[in-house]
Amino acid sequence: MEKKYTVTYKVAPMGTKYIYQADKGEHKVGDVHSSFGGHMWYVLNDGEGNKESFGFESKHDQMFDEGKITIHDDAGYQKTSYETTVELTEFQYNRLKAFSKDPSLVGFDETRYNVAKNSCVDFVFASLKAIGYNEKGFEGELFPNNNPIHLRKMLQNNGSQIIRDNLSRYIRYSDFYYLDDESGRACLWLRPEDTKITLPMKPLINIDIVPTPKPLRYIQGESKVQQDVANGFIQNAATHKISALGDILNKTDFTSTQMASLATGGIRPGEMQLDPNVKPNSYLSEFYKPFYQPGDTSKLDFGLRNAVTLNGLSAMTTFNTYVDPLLLDLSGNGAHMTDIRDGVLFDMDNSGTLKRSGWADRNTGILVIDDGSSQIKNASQMFSEYYGGKAGINGAAGEKKFKDGFGALASEDANKDGVIDERDPIWNQLRVWVDGTHDAKVDAGELKTLAELGITQINVRASNKTEVRDGNKVVASGAFTINGKTQEVLAVDFLGDPVSNTLSTEGAGTRVTSTHNDITTTAYASQSETDETLNAEQLGVSNLYGGSGNDTLIAAKTGSWLVGGAGSNTYVGGAGDDVFVISASDDTKNIHGNGGHDTAIIVGNQGVELNMGQASLTIAEGGSGNDTIISGSVNGVFIKGGSGNSTLIGGMGNDVLVGGSGHNTIIGGSGKSVIYSGPQGDTIYASEGGSIIHAGGGDDKILGGFGDDVIEVGHGNATIDGDGGINIVSLHGNHGDYR
Repeated sequence: MEKKYTVTYKVAPMGTKYIYQADKGEHKVGDVHSSFGGHMWYVLNDGEGNKESFGFESKHDQMFDEGKITIHDDAGYQKTSYETTVELTEFQYNRLKAFSKDPSLVGFDETRYNVAKNSCVDFVFASLKAIGYNEKGFEGELFPNNNPIHLRKMLQNNGSQIIRDNLSRYIRYSDFYYLDDESGRACLWLRPEDTKITLPMKPLINIDIVPTPKPLRYIQGESKVQQDVANGFIQNAATHKISALGDILNKTDFTSTQMASLATGGIRPGEMQLDPNVKPNSYLSEFYKPFYQPGDTSKLDFGLRNAVTLNGLSAMTTFNTYVDPLLLDLSGNGAHMTDIRDGVLFDMDNSGTLKRSGWADRNTGILVIDDGSSQIKNASQMFSEYYGGKAGINGAAGEKKFKDGFGALASEDANKDGVIDERDPIWNQLRVWVDGTHDAKVDAGELKTLAELGITQINVRASNKTEVRDGNKVVASGAFTINGKTQEVLAVDFLGDPVSNTLSTEGAGTRVTSTHNDITTTAYASQSETDETLNAEQLGVSNLYGGSGNDTLIAAKTGSWLVGGAGSNTYVGGAGDDVFVISASDDTKNIHGNGGHDTAIIVGNQGVELNMGQASLTIAEGGSGNDTIISGSVNGVFIKGGSGNSTLIGGMGNDVLVGGSGHNTIIGGSGKSVIYSGPQGDTIYASEGGSIIHAGGGDDKILGGFGDDVIEVGHGNATIDGDGGINIVSLHGNHGDYR
């Protein structure tokens, strides 16, 4: 049988009775003494009943003295205020035993005792360094009894005990641990550089599991859903209850809706409908462009498009609108477009503001009218519903005069012969805009005359169509003649964003003001290629978007979205609820939440390892890579995987863990959790305190823990091992479907 090595760390408080085990100075064996400041030590166990105690003390009972290792602490101290036992690998056990004989192994000086700088406390934390849990060299606090919180953080709070339990029970779990020659760490997230003291806060949700359910009662005449939401319940079943605290269900801000909707698996509490605001990571994966690299001028506007995208998302306005100009097939291969993901910023509704929109591709022409400026500024110069209309006021949409682009074109058919040609007065003002640079700005040579292209007439009559092409809508089609050939004209609805944006140059960047209805969001988007420090409050904006340097982004007190560019960035949150949009180019140790309920959203297709406790985060959402997102905290967290193969790891609080669209490994911590499987088939380990697990549509492997679990089977082929506690499994379908 394999040995089970352990170490037990112990703390004795001030005044603890100590019985001398050997002669020491003026004291003889058997003398009783009260400890002045308390003491710390540890006991090694080889798994076969052999225990050894190790501590550090003054040789002559002086505050500043020669030092020595003592093996008598466990017998001498008669009371402890704190003890914690952690399983060790064989490597860790041997390394700790070697340290106990020669503390200089990690730089501890056993020859001198200094109550302030080289005491029993320093000795214990040096031992943690020897086994890989204190690589930062934390030395503890002066009085031993002040150190249990630090021990808990380095050991239990990072999941060391539960990880060893799972490793011993489920050998298949071995994919998730490793052992290197330097530290002997036994699990991928027990790295000491991840440790940071995170004081407990009030829980954001309560999770109650009822292993012996009773029928529920409701007020007559009131629906169950209404009553539950009024009472703060996210879920209220006979077997389990999830309730939100802090008025989360009644708030509509980004952070509150994320927490509430993730806890329900994407169903808006109180409404039997999917919540459109619960997938910001999916939204960004569609509409967020890769960061531009230094010197690549072709992508300089991506930063502005990203800023506009995120301003809309931060204001919770991610819905779509449509505008329909006329497009001309110049190549003979059909008129083609780019969808909003590869769109542009243009004044699509004659409001005086820019909006994200789909656009014509580089070989398709847009029929426009030149007002003499050789520029096309807005949709009133396009043959669209806004053609020739009055401009909007204060960012509102302009006047719509026509049903679509063909209606606008027909208004210029002066002789009513059904075509626009050289006999119509408008003919010489018409231009075809071929936006070869795809930036919605007229560059030299892009506005072409009809004669230049060989166009002789355009029919104003059209047939209605309902077609989706290139991510946009085709609403009508007609014909025009070019070089003697008949080719198609389309009235198209470009898919667009209703958020209005104004841009103004400011320093090495652009100020972006985004408005929709009564919500206005401001941002500063840097185009700098050098390192910068950007402070939202000093710049007078809500959100910040870094350039390509290694930037420091500082949030406003009221909360900000901080979005890094191509460099390795530092994110400094404030007292509000901040959102950090990060990528693999960032060092996650440089994320500092600093208060509020902060969110990290990962973008890009490279995986990121993120410790939420270290970064002081409440919510984290994965990207397209294989991310590892770790609670690392005593506080409850909300974690959602992305489209890669995610590893999601809970902590000591009440956590919500939601699988992404890849193959996920979801590991509950030592607290409680609500776990939602993704659609592809996940491996799920329940939390030690109990979990509510919702299986998905794939072949899930669900392994219960020591607590009471509720497991709701999905439509896939789930394999369930309940393990300890009282486990309730909710099934569907026919009896014969199960074995």
